Amino acid sequence: MSLPSILNLIPDTESILSLEPEELGKSILQFWKSIEIESHVDSDLLCSADTLKGLAFNELKDVQLALMEGVNWLQSAGLIAPVPGERSGRRFITRRGKEIESNEDFEKYKMIQVLPRELLHFNIRSKVLGPFLRGDYDHAVFQAYKAIEVEVREYIQANDKIGPVPLMRDAFNSDNGKLSDPSEDEGQRKSLEHIFAGVMGYVKNPQSHRHHPLEPNEAVELIVFASHLMKIVEHRKEAE
Repeated sequence: MSLPSILNLIPDTESILSLEPEELGKSILQFWKSIEIESHVDSDLLCSADTLKGLAFNELKDVQLALMEGVNWLQSAGLIAPVPGERSGRRFITRRGKEIESNEDFEKYKMIQVLPRELLHFNIRSKVLGPFLRGDYDHAVFQAYKAIEVEVREYIQANDKIGPVPLMRDAFNSDNGKLSDPSEDEGQRKSLEHIFAGVMGYVKNPQSHRHHPLEPNEAVELIVFASHLMKIVEHRKEAE
């Protein structure tokens, strides 16, 4: 089987070597789709010296390694997979890979990969996924902590006029809070009260006052922590 060269798509060797594995993976997927392969693609042929004709000898190995990094990223992301029952370099484009038709589709998929959905409480996940995929990371974080506020407010039947910080102080009050666990020692109860109240004051309230928008990884960290807090609330409710 012969294969057109990816050098037709990326003729500049320096560009190939400068791309991150996920960006190179995007170009490889685009290339494989452009040559209208119906079933199988061959990563060994993609990287073979015959397919990469025209490269200088001292460039060839570096380009081959970079291309395989892109192939491995595609496979780890679930966009291609090994052909069952074969030990060769043949892969097939997965159903998920076939759904990616544009740069926008790819960027959205990359963001989904960054956000560990399996770690998120379902109530957090349902609120943050939309704004996170749109790149509105500040709003995604706001929605995560708003979900906690709503859950706590409804559970302790607090007045809507009570702000999120005093709300958490009330709910997790170490003496008589409805979500405080009397089996824990006083230090633990007070610490949890401070955590919930502090995070509402530090993370949720200042969203509109932040001078710099959140980066994706910062948003992920805050969303995962919100999910952990939501699980604490859920367990406390179940324990009553």
